[in-house]
Amino acid sequence: MNVFDTDVATAIAQEVAAQVGELRFNLWFKENARLEMTDHELVVGVPNLFFQEWLSSNFLAPLRKAVQVVTGQRVPVRLVVDAEMFRTQRSREHATAPKTSAGESPVAAAAGEAKRPTRRGQTFDNFVVGPSNRLAHAAALRLVDDPTAQFNPLVIYGSLGLGKTHLLRAIAHGVRERHRGLQVLYMSAEAFTNSFLEDMRAGRLGTFRQRMRHVDLLLVDDVSFMASKKATQAELLHTFEALDAEGKQVVLAADRHPRQIKDFSDSLVDRLLAGLTCPIEPPDFDTRVNIIESKVRTLGLALRRDVVEFVATHFRTNVRELEGALHSLKGQAELNGATITVASARQTLDELIRHSTKTVTLKEVEQAVCQTFDVRADQLRSASRSRAISQPRTLAMYLARKYTGAAYEAIGEHFGGRNHSTVMFAERKVQRWIDEASTLLFSGRPWQISDVIRAIEQRLK
Repeated sequence: MNVFDTDVATAIAQEVAAQVGELRFNLWFKENARLEMTDHELVVGVPNLFFQEWLSSNFLAPLRKAVQVVTGQRVPVRLVVDAEMFRTQRSREHATAPKTSAGESPVAAAAGEAKRPTRRGQTFDNFVVGPSNRLAHAAALRLVDDPTAQFNPLVIYGSLGLGKTHLLRAIAHGVRERHRGLQVLYMSAEAFTNSFLEDMRAGRLGTFRQRMRHVDLLLVDDVSFMASKKATQAELLHTFEALDAEGKQVVLAADRHPRQIKDFSDSLVDRLLAGLTCPIEPPDFDTRVNIIESKVRTLGLALRRDVVEFVATHFRTNVRELEGALHSLKGQAELNGATITVASARQTLDELIRHSTKTVTLKEVEQAVCQTFDVRADQLRSASRSRAISQPRTLAMYLARKYTGAAYEAIGEHFGGRNHSTVMFAERKVQRWIDEASTLLFSGRPWQISDVIRAIEQRLK
C-alpha cells in the first residue's frame, strides 16, 4: 500500500484491512490509497475523483473506526485527490493504451475520422450528472479511461428511466472512440438470450461463444430479463468467467440490486457482487432542472425558468417522465403558437401529473418490506424478536416515518400496536446503521444498509 512511512499510518491500514477483509482492502486500498496521519486528521490520498467518491461512500466508517482503534481518539478523515498518484495513474494508462498499426495512440488516430453514431446521441456529453448518479458516472468514465478489467463486472442498477442504458451506450461509444483497437459489443439481455437459444437449438453454440468471448468489452443491458432463465444465466456466467480470465471487461445494467433479482442463481449473484455495483437513484430537484434545461435546448423549446421549475417539481420519478412532459409542452407550443406559462403548462400536463404523483401509505411500506425480505405482514406485526423479523420491522417503521408523514402513534399502531417510543427508537437505530455504514445479515446474506434501504425504496417508487 502507498502510505507515508509512519507507524500510525501503517497500523491504521492494517486495522482497515482487518475490518473490511483482505480481498476488499486489496481491491480498494492497496494500490489506490495513501494514508497520512497529521496532528488533527487522517488524510487519504486517492488517484482520482472516482476513488474519492467510492471510498467516501463505502469506507468512511471503517476508516474512522480504524483511526479511533489505533489512536484512541475520534479524528476527522479527509479524502483528497493526490496529484502524484493522479500523474502516476495517467502515465500507467497511457503506457498500456492500445496502439494503431502506425504506432500512434487511438485518440490521435481517431481525431480525423467520422464518429460512429450513437443511438439518440447517448454519450457522456449529454448525460446530466447529479448526486443520484455521480458514482455510476464516475465508474463509467474511469472504465473508458482504462478499459482493462479492474472492477469486473461493473453493474449499474436502478429503476426504469434513470439513465442506465444511456451510460452503457456512452461507455461503448467512449471506448470505441478512445481505444480503436478494442472490440466492443453492446446488446440487450433479451438479444443475448435469443441468440443463445437460437444457436443452441441449431447446434451452433461454438459460434455463439466465439462471438461473445472474443471481445474486449461486453455490455449487456437489462439483465433482469434473464430471471428464471437458468440456462441463459449459466451461459452468461461462463461468458463472464472466460472474459475475466483474459482481463476483459463486462458491464451490466439491471433494474434492481442483484440480490433483489428473483430466480437469479446464487453463483451468478455472488459473481456479480464481486465486482463493482453502482446504484442510480431518481434525480433530485436541481438535477431535474439541469436535465430539463439540457433537453429543451435539444428540442428547440423555449421555457421560462418558472415553467422549468414547475415541471421539475411535479415529475420526480424518472427522466422519461420529464421527456414526456416536455414533448407535450412542445406540442402545445407548436399548436397554439403562444408562450408557455405555468398556468398553460399545468393545464397541458394535468393528466400526466395525476398519474405521476404517488402518495405512499403505511400498507404500501409494509408490502415493500415484506416483498424485499420474503416475510409476511402478520410477522412484522407480531411480537417476534428474532432478527429475521425485528430488523425488517425496524426498517419498515423508519421508512413509514420517512415516506408517509404519519404520526409515531399511527405507525406504532399499524405495526402491531406498539407505542410511539418504539417507533422513535427504530428511527434512531436505522439512522445509526446508516451513519456507521453498517453491514447486516438478511436472509443469511450480508447487506450494506444503504443497499437494503435502496431496494425497499425502489419498490415504493
